[in-house]
Amino acid sequence: MLNDRNSLVIISIFFTFFIFCLFIVDDYGVSQDEYANRIHGFVTLRYLGELIFPEFTNSVLGNKNIQLLNTDYVGKSYGSYYSAFHGIFEVIFNVKDKYNQFLLRHYFNFIIYFVSLIFFYKTLLVITENKYVSLIGFLFLALTPRIFANSFYNNIDIFFLSIVIISSYFFLKFYLNQNYKNLLLCSLFTALIVDHRIAGIYFLFQNSMFIFLFAQNENKNYGKKIYYIFLYFFSSLIFIYLFWPFLWTNPINNFLIAFQEMSKWDYIIQSFFNGKFYLSSSVPKYYTLQWIFITTPILFIIFFLIGLFFILKNSLRNYNSFTRNFIMYLYFFFVILGHVFVIIFFQPNLYNGWRHFYYLYPSIVILAIYGLNSLIIKNNKLRPFIFFISIIKILYLLNWNFDNHPNQQVFFNSFADKDFNRKFDMDYWALSNKEQLNKILEIDKRKKIEIYNLSENKLFYSLFSLKEDERKRFKIVNSIDKADYVITNYYIFDEKQKKELSLLNKFLSYNDITVDDVIISSLYKNQEKNNISK
Repeated sequence: MLNDRNSLVIISIFFTFFIFCLFIVDDYGVSQDEYANRIHGFVTLRYLGELIFPEFTNSVLGNKNIQLLNTDYVGKSYGSYYSAFHGIFEVIFNVKDKYNQFLLRHYFNFIIYFVSLIFFYKTLLVITENKYVSLIGFLFLALTPRIFANSFYNNIDIFFLSIVIISSYFFLKFYLNQNYKNLLLCSLFTALIVDHRIAGIYFLFQNSMFIFLFAQNENKNYGKKIYYIFLYFFSSLIFIYLFWPFLWTNPINNFLIAFQEMSKWDYIIQSFFNGKFYLSSSVPKYYTLQWIFITTPILFIIFFLIGLFFILKNSLRNYNSFTRNFIMYLYFFFVILGHVFVIIFFQPNLYNGWRHFYYLYPSIVILAIYGLNSLIIKNNKLRPFIFFISIIKILYLLNWNFDNHPNQQVFFNSFADKDFNRKFDMDYWALSNKEQLNKILEIDKRKKIEIYNLSENKLFYSLFSLKEDERKRFKIVNSIDKADYVITNYYIFDEKQKKELSLLNKFLSYNDITVDDVIISSLYKNQEKNNISK
């Protein structure tokens, strides 16, 4: 790959992106779910430690109150190996302070995501056989603002997206070169998908279906394909068992417990959607589809719709004989179609935009690339224009990400209208709190600063974005009148908090954080309390 100039340019782009992102990891705050995920990892490590190294585990545990991993544990249905992996490094390197513990996780999260981006590029290269088209696809995914921001701190949805990409790559490798190595690698990553989020079992069945489709399309030996399906299914189940400790004592029963619990997930919160408040259990059927539509760059949506048109057209025209490349595109089409069916007909509990379905985004980008490439193939004269508008869009996204750093998680396209704050949830994980806390530290030199959090989110988690000596200067108070400062990210559903918004008129508006000129977070200073000690 290093023997030609084009490859060196592409590698340079990868390298520059990677190094730049390593320098900005610390700019992002701690999200609301990370604390619980860290605890979940240590629950698993306690289980493994007591099983393998009981004396060492007891010495490490000391007086720490870490729950047992059993059927009574509330987090039993969640995948645990990734959180446990973080915990192992935390123990080995004796990482004590919460700031460093979560920063370490952010580095891991981004590095794994970046590795998956390389696999995404390789996947596109396998399908398109064109380095520049594949590079465009890589940049489409890498620079999508919401995905970009989440890649640093979202260790549930973005890690899931990452292993879906890697698993899909090895599945396509198996399709092109049917050997045991590729099959076992695909089985391994399929298992990691299922073990991280049980809904990933969909991929186990889709992959099995496509192994059979390969045989039908190429008139190959059906007996051999059935053997491959059996081997893939069996080896995936073995890996699922190995990487999910909750299954070890009673694999079938515990798997059914986890599946039933996650399929009837009853965590109910409110969502602000189209200017109305909905319970997460009763959002409209089009909730996820609209969120995708208003938060994906519009050019990508246009290319995706063109790709969808060609998928349907070619499926009807050539249903008796598909080309290898078309089957690979068809695979990603079914990844999307199957999950759209689940969303519409089973109506799972949905909230926080469409983050639970971020793993569909690589498939969306691949179909967008199919649309882009199909236009070029149909009319080669369009190539300069398509490349031009793609590059312009990439440059626009680069500029947008710079201008709105580090709050790219609040990206909306123009379909959402300019007043998206009046219609949709914005910074639902309160990532902007870190910037407001740093602002207070910059202007207020007192040893004790009392702050009030006007939000459904917990400021407790955001404080872990700061070093220990900085954290200790803050005291969270439970009354707006007692506060030196009030922070709000406008993620408010409680009637009491809605009334408290009107009380802010006696406070001085000190700092607003904006995205596309829309305020997503505000910092207020209490004018009735003592002046700041400089």
